[in-house]
Amino acid sequence: MNILAVTDDHQCIAVISTAIHLRWPNSGEAIFLSEPEQAFNLDLKEFDTIIFDGMFKDLAVYVINSIRKLSVIPLLYLADPSEDQMDTAEILAFEKTDYLFKPLQLGDLISVIEANAQCNEEMLSLHAWLPSPNKVESCN
Repeated sequence: MNILAVTDDHQCIAVISTAIHLRWPNSGEAIFLSEPEQAFNLDLKEFDTIIFDGMFKDLAVYVINSIRKLSVIPLLYLADPSEDQMDTAEILAFEKTDYLFKPLQLGDLISVIEANAQCNEEMLSLHAWLPSPNKVESCN
């Protein structure tokens, strides 16, 4: 499980690192970015999940929208329960985006990452099984 985490929250970094170490000790890695724009310098296809801290709410909509144009990788938004819930609602409008409230809890984080990864695998399998639009059109 390879995770890209856009956060500089020390508690979040500690929980994400612990999750990788405990749940995916031999096959997991986390890359931490302290600036959202740095995500555009990476090959997002290398990651199984992207975690985006709500502390960057001014850039969150722009960056997440841009990521969604490039990738369907599951994205987990870390929301602050004391902030405006409209920000979280706007983020959740993007496809394949989930959220957790801060402070992060280890069990919740692992469960959401695994559920999103399983859903993503099922969608990719379904997509591979479906005929391409060209094949459907040629049957007419």
